[in-house]
Amino acid sequence: MGPIKKILIVINILVIIATLLVYLTSYFVPEKMWIFSTLGLVYPMLFFSNCIFIVFWLFNEVRWMIPSVLCVVLGWTYTTGFIGLNSDGKDIKSHDISILSYNTHFFAGLTTKGTDNTLYDVMDYMMTSAKPRIICLQEFNMKHKDILLQKFEGYKFIDIDNKRTAIVTNYPVIDEGEIDFGTRTNSCVWADLIIESDTVRVYSFHLQSNNITKVADKMLDNIDLQEKSTWNEARTILSKYRSTAVIRAQQAAMIKEHAEKTGYNIILAGDMNEPPSSFTYHKMKEGLKDAFRERASGIGSTYAGRIPFLRIDYILTDNSYDVIQYHTHSVNYSDHYPISAILRSDNP
Repeated sequence: MGPIKKILIVINILVIIATLLVYLTSYFVPEKMWIFSTLGLVYPMLFFSNCIFIVFWLFNEVRWMIPSVLCVVLGWTYTTGFIGLNSDGKDIKSHDISILSYNTHFFAGLTTKGTDNTLYDVMDYMMTSAKPRIICLQEFNMKHKDILLQKFEGYKFIDIDNKRTAIVTNYPVIDEGEIDFGTRTNSCVWADLIIESDTVRVYSFHLQSNNITKVADKMLDNIDLQEKSTWNEARTILSKYRSTAVIRAQQAAMIKEHAEKTGYNIILAGDMNEPPSSFTYHKMKEGLKDAFRERASGIGSTYAGRIPFLRIDYILTDNSYDVIQYHTHSVNYSDHYPISAILRSDNP
């Protein structure tokens, strides 16, 4: 066996070990095993690395292909968390529920040099592309509220104390409130809507931000493993991710507990800031349907930043709904992509 093949085998084994550690992420509370959560951010790249090794060994030495094949098969539910393998959606009916969730990041994409987009373009796109009757917004600049309501005439805007998270809908609203996270930047708003003959509780949530984008971008732009500053920035990123992962798990538990106390059908939509392999995602999704898994087709990236294939925005429903359609809208108005779904009640 040549030295190059030995090196490839070692790399392959390391990729498999890292992938298996990702599979354990959903079982460990972030306070105890937070380091596994960071691996979850790069799971798509680990998956594709395993696939590359499978193809390579298939044409070179088949016996070394088996470990990667077993690794991929073992974690297939994690793979379907970022790759949708569903057929086209069903035809839409008049009583179906159309919902869009969007972390607008204050529409930072509109300030990008060279763009001709305006807020009116964004609102027009949201209306024509998804035709939503429920819009869940995160990191929304409340100064843009009037512009939004000009486009969505007849809709009610629901927020609590201008905390940047909102629900916009033209369904009748009978109650509304907030799950207080103790911060203005991250919050959860809920509203009880009358939809057909049902009362439905809708949540728009934005879990704790990682606050690492600027540091990560700086490190990636000037990466030099021989420089002390690179390692200091890496430690800063890991430290911030550790503390925020713990907070997100606590916030998700608050939402889950609140939702379980209502006797209504529930829909949760928003920015979880966690990938589908995470502990927080699995706890929040428990007993619910993930609209992406039910009806999406293709890679489901919702984050438009430097980390590729990252899905951190979700639409979750209880089992009383069938997901008819799901879409990720690849528009660059924010550092997130809007997502939308069409839901149909089992009791229309």
